[in-house]
Amino acid sequence: MGTVTCSRSSHVPPGAGGAGGVETGNGGAGGDKAPTGGSSGTSGGGGAGGIDRSSEPWLWDPSIWAPLPEPELWNDDCRAYEADSSKLGFPLLDWESCGAGCDRADLVQGYGFAAATALSAHERSGRDAAFLQIANWINYEPDRGMEIHRIIDLETGATIAATKLDSSKVGQYAKCGASSYTVTSAFQSLVAVYGKGGNPTKVLYGGFDAHRTKWTWQLPGRDWYAPAGGETSYLEPGGGGQWFSITGQRPVVRALLTPGSSVMTPIVEESRDWIPRIFASYGNLVAWSETGTSSPGSRIRGYGVEDGRALRTVLDHLPGDVCALSMSHSHLAGTLGNGPSCNLYQEDSRLWAVRRDAGAAGAASLSPVLFDGWVTYFNSTTNGRFVAVTMADDERGWAFLLARIQDWNIRYIPNDWPAWLAMDSKYLYTMATRRDKYRGRVKEVRRYDLEGFDGIGAPYEGVLLDADVLCDLYPCHGEDW
Repeated sequence: MGTVTCSRSSHVPPGAGGAGGVETGNGGAGGDKAPTGGSSGTSGGGGAGGIDRSSEPWLWDPSIWAPLPEPELWNDDCRAYEADSSKLGFPLLDWESCGAGCDRADLVQGYGFAAATALSAHERSGRDAAFLQIANWINYEPDRGMEIHRIIDLETGATIAATKLDSSKVGQYAKCGASSYTVTSAFQSLVAVYGKGGNPTKVLYGGFDAHRTKWTWQLPGRDWYAPAGGETSYLEPGGGGQWFSITGQRPVVRALLTPGSSVMTPIVEESRDWIPRIFASYGNLVAWSETGTSSPGSRIRGYGVEDGRALRTVLDHLPGDVCALSMSHSHLAGTLGNGPSCNLYQEDSRLWAVRRDAGAAGAASLSPVLFDGWVTYFNSTTNGRFVAVTMADDERGWAFLLARIQDWNIRYIPNDWPAWLAMDSKYLYTMATRRDKYRGRVKEVRRYDLEGFDGIGAPYEGVLLDADVLCDLYPCHGEDW
């Protein structure tokens, strides 16, 4: 791995930049030309590895890759495909030790370079299961390459689904791409076609059903700039692969409720009393936090198939602003704070958890106060026994906290970069994304064995620890990525 450093990165969380075109490995940061509200497009640097047709012929095999719908969107400069999941040739993940209770697996696997898309937990046979989505960019001609988005089952290590965008390049940008900054579930796909200047012009929404191993595409493709404005921000899938979004200056909640249709339906209208903020989804329920404008605190609202497609209040009151939200088969969990913004100064910052069957009047369990000061929270996950959250403070940068809900014992693990998180019943999975000139790029996924909770990282007791010391336990990501 080379020399290990623990230099601190920028404290801007994923979800703060723009999209632009997909960068193809010629250096520099991802494009920042699209509307604000997401991390940059797939980015690379230093040159992506090339693959020729003779070494991996299945990547071009028309019996494996079927064209996506909406043929008028595609031409020789930009073609999009979905794979027959039973014929994919990607290798399984290969896990190796990275410290006490920690394993890691390479995500590049010889396919160009890898960029982060999503890491999320989903229901499988009544239990939690974790999946990730990454984008591998592969150059195979001087002016042409392919971006392959892979959905990987982290329990088996197998790639269970994939889409491919085969594109010519204009300078360092491809002419189409799957814009990951609006995707927060491993089962989502958002395929964008780029016009002049690297800005998206058309977008096609898709969702993968892991139970039926089938993609559903919401048709017809939509103009990127919909009349409502900002419509593609903070999307989540609901039951049946539907999409939800929080949009507008006075936010409202909209959804693509009909599988196969891109018609957006209002779910929550504009309100002067409650402001929708953060989504989480699991199985047949999508939930979001709403912050009160006339009274302190937050509430959790939800919509899903299990409710007969009805809107309901999941939890009446939480004593603070929800700055991270996650769901498992049994619990809701996240972070709370009292401050002007979730990305700014937070007082009485805490973790919280509550059972999903507690009812709207249920009382959340709260951790001790974590931190008062400048802190950013991004991306939480829970499995009902534990909750984890990515955070950055003003002094030492990015880390993640892992807490046992029963006694709120908390462990602290440093990271040079913000990390996506997901849990199943056995492991906490983390995928760190670079925030330097290789913005969005990833090298590996890590997993931490929750049975060894007391040996993961170091105790967190309300004061931040020396991250440089902890790098001896879990080597931080060096500059040799």
